[in-house]
Amino acid sequence: MIDQLRIRLASILAPELLEQRNLAERAANTDPLTGIANRRAFNLAQRTAELDQMKCFILFDANNFGQVNKLAGHDAGDQMLCEITDCLVFVARKFGIAERCFRIGGDEFVIIAPVLFAEAIRMKCEQAFGQRVIGSVIVSLTGSVGATLTEADQRLQTRKAARKAEVN
Repeated sequence: MIDQLRIRLASILAPELLEQRNLAERAANTDPLTGIANRRAFNLAQRTAELDQMKCFILFDANNFGQVNKLAGHDAGDQMLCEITDCLVFVARKFGIAERCFRIGGDEFVIIAPVLFAEAIRMKCEQAFGQRVIGSVIVSLTGSVGATLTEADQRLQTRKAARKAEVN
């Protein structure tokens, strides 16, 4: 309550301070490489989403991403992360949830989505990214849906293991 009063008073007396605070808050919640929301922003949104039975988590991971960094360099890896982001945001925008895309670390991304559309969003994101070839490395995207991030992660590990088994 007191913090809210201070913010309101600051906005009246020194609007430039409020603008600086807003810019700092935005920077703290944005992934500097991809421009989408980061892990910090996700942690704030996660609590609310897990309480909403109409929302779920779509977790994505890039297959063979480590090899891109290793063989082609981190600049190529960064470019790949930006391409993944572009695909996820493109699809999420079609469902009106582009602001619900998060990079939560490395090559892991999450979209908080309505349960009703989650599987369609997952499939469209995987299809939109397809397979990218960097040198001798084939990179694809695997996603999974869960009511919680933990559930989505468990399903993701199962899907990735199945994909590896198909290749071998």
